Amino acid sequence: MAVQTIVQIDGEGQLYGSREAKNSWNPGIKDNYTYYTLVNANNGEITVRRKGRVLFDDPLTGAPRYEGDTTVASKPAGGDWNIRKTVTTEAERTYFGSVRNQISIVKKAELTSIRAQERKGVEPDKAKKQTEELLKTGKATTDPGTSEESKNRAKAKETLKSHEKTRNKFPLGLAYPEELGQTQQDVIKFNMLEYSPRGFDEANFGFKDRRAVTKDKIIGSVILPIPGGISDKNACSWGESTMNAGDAVLGAIALAGIKGGFGGAGDTLRNIGKGIGKNTGDIKEAVATSFAGAASGTSAQLLTRTTGAIINPNLELLFNAPTLRPFQFQFRLSPRNSSEAKKVAKIIRFFKQGSAPIRGQSKLFLKSPHTFQLQYIFRGQGESHPFLNKFKECALKSVSVNYTPDGSYSTYEDGAMSSYQVTLEFQELEPVFNDDYEDQKFASFGQDPAEQAALQRDIPSQIGF
Repeated sequence: MAVQTIVQIDGEGQLYGSREAKNSWNPGIKDNYTYYTLVNANNGEITVRRKGRVLFDDPLTGAPRYEGDTTVASKPAGGDWNIRKTVTTEAERTYFGSVRNQISIVKKAELTSIRAQERKGVEPDKAKKQTEELLKTGKATTDPGTSEESKNRAKAKETLKSHEKTRNKFPLGLAYPEELGQTQQDVIKFNMLEYSPRGFDEANFGFKDRRAVTKDKIIGSVILPIPGGISDKNACSWGESTMNAGDAVLGAIALAGIKGGFGGAGDTLRNIGKGIGKNTGDIKEAVATSFAGAASGTSAQLLTRTTGAIINPNLELLFNAPTLRPFQFQFRLSPRNSSEAKKVAKIIRFFKQGSAPIRGQSKLFLKSPHTFQLQYIFRGQGESHPFLNKFKECALKSVSVNYTPDGSYSTYEDGAMSSYQVTLEFQELEPVFNDDYEDQKFASFGQDPAEQAALQRDIPSQIGF
């Protein structure tokens, strides 16, 4: 059998993918091999390869020498799976012949392709669309990352590369107390994510929607009991505003000028003049006095001093802007043994390190800290709690730790504190909008018009955001 060193394939040339650990999986079948997928960038064919194992260490360099990787199965775009019987075992043929496993492998190939394209500077949504087109039809019309724009994004991404010691992977499922997973207690889950900025949407003169949070985006998670004192506050900024008749006239003339040029402004001015001419003498006098006040610098007081009246300011409360919701949680973590103490220390470090800014390799730039997805979980159903609020992606603004919450210094024999009080302050990255409430998995939102009408008449019995 041929002997070779590890060959990395990372979106270069004709293939998307690599044999690195994050693109590989071990299904636990007989012989315990590990596999990875590659996607042909030209025709969308998925290839499944079996990783070669270490045969021996090079006697001169000490480097491991591997047996060659073997192609065990393939699937053309839109076609059926082809399992290579001459190089596969019976256990492998059974595994790769399962429809359920084949669906799972296609999903793995999709992620592999998307990751490889993102590394080349392709935006995530374009990489996803490119992959979907490629695997379905064997062709892709979306920019595959070879355009000048994509190359510039890849160059910018390389420039802003994080410092080599930056931690982008944390434990998944850290829980306190240790037996929390064995109970039916409702919990709050904190999923950590790498921060992803929103791209500019040229077509709509704004910014694109924030990415959807999927399992592959989660880089760590902590699960804790829901604490007391939880609350939320949805608010908008409103403010008093005035616009008297004079302001309205000037605004109307300016708007007409923008839309129709000088001719439009002139027509509007003439129409306003005719309207004033048709009004009563009091109106004419008020307008004349107002203009006189403006010309003399005495403003509106001339009208008030001479008539005892003011021009109606049309005071109104108007919408100014949305707001971003803050959330605060306080947890009391009191480890009962050495194992639980170590887990508590990891949980505290998870939040502290995850909320810290990230230095670039050049140290010229600082990157945004990791962000968090929060979720109340109703253990009776194993999903989002229907009677508590939901969260949008959040930034962790502060982490406060009181190491002596009982007022005195107290440790176990190994030095672990007997109790910690941890306070976390989060804030959502974007406002909550009306349509966000309708984008929930507890609403079916099918295409049936009758169902749509029913949804408009009533609302789900869940709080939503």
